[in-house]
Amino acid sequence: MRGGEWVRNEGLEPVSIIWGLDMPKVEITLEEETYNKLVELSKRNGSTMESLLEALLESSLVDMDEFADEMISHTARVCGRGNPSKPLHYPGGDWWIKDEIIDLLVRSGCKTLVEVFGGSGAISMYAPRSVFKNIIYNDKDSLLTNFFTVLRERPRELMRRLALLPVSRELYYRFVELIEGGEIRKLAPLERAAVFFYVNRVGVDGKPKGGFKVMTGADSTTTATRFRHHMLSLIEYAKRWADVTIENRDFREIIKLYDRDFVVFYCDPPYLSTEADREGYYSISFTPGDMRALLKALSSIKGKFVLKLHEDQLRVPFVSDWVKMYNVKVVEHYKNMDTVVEEKRPKQRTLLIYNYPSLHSRAPHSSMGGLERWLTGENKSNKLCALCEED
Repeated sequence: MRGGEWVRNEGLEPVSIIWGLDMPKVEITLEEETYNKLVELSKRNGSTMESLLEALLESSLVDMDEFADEMISHTARVCGRGNPSKPLHYPGGDWWIKDEIIDLLVRSGCKTLVEVFGGSGAISMYAPRSVFKNIIYNDKDSLLTNFFTVLRERPRELMRRLALLPVSRELYYRFVELIEGGEIRKLAPLERAAVFFYVNRVGVDGKPKGGFKVMTGADSTTTATRFRHHMLSLIEYAKRWADVTIENRDFREIIKLYDRDFVVFYCDPPYLSTEADREGYYSISFTPGDMRALLKALSSIKGKFVLKLHEDQLRVPFVSDWVKMYNVKVVEHYKNMDTVVEEKRPKQRTLLIYNYPSLHSRAPHSSMGGLERWLTGENKSNKLCALCEED
């Protein structure tokens, strides 16, 4: 049978149909009355039960898309639609400070925006179209770019795939194995996007190594309802991607390709750190050599840039030396990836470094607390300083 297989549960009636859909399987059970009628019909026609069931499922009598649509409608009635704001949970924390980032990007005066390390795509989604006439989302991780491509072009089909999946710890870890073992890349684009979205939204902080998300439900929100809310919002998310160009390139290539005087590059590179608590944040590593290459590229572009760095990146000498040449805005916000059940998120400071005139000058340095000591070469971590030698 195309896309699936038949399995009879020993000792159980009725028969279970396992519909493969080119991805981990969904089990559908026929009502006993229907099953008995099929048995009688197979005896009368001299057909096997398997061939009859296959013909039934392939016929208009059993339409998987219709069944999925019914599940979507039922889910909306039972769970409500919630008020989700972005499809993916991703390291970086842009969502908490997106207004400050977008405001600074608008002040560049540019008409084209390139999100160099796209991640969750929050900036591409919410950048004002009245200002930016051309928006380019780029990420080197093909799982991300495949997801957003499928989201933009096939949101209803993606919803149907996800509507048939239970929120289950067992299924979550089966999908994690597909990602970590590389088998996910053998799936068709639609199934690849569904698996990626499922792991991102059912796991802790969107990380495959984060583990299955446990939510207490004290505020009537559970892992299952939160997942369903995001699934039901996919078509609305897709509308924000209709005018976005999606690229899957290394940052060096994308900067060189799009560099013009009317382009502003927004760069939120992966953390440059050896801290154990950041292992597993990204599927693609970002080395000190990569950071040096990024800073060198930004120093010589024709266009504008906004570079987002976590405050502890200034402990790396070559980074702090480079930052001193540009304007800096400091933003305090909640940490994106540090979540403890029933506890408030801790806060952190993020630097937005930019190369054009703005209302923000170098003045913020005078109110940066301990950060100005890092800019002048003090208080550097030995562990992070060691990164300078790892080219």
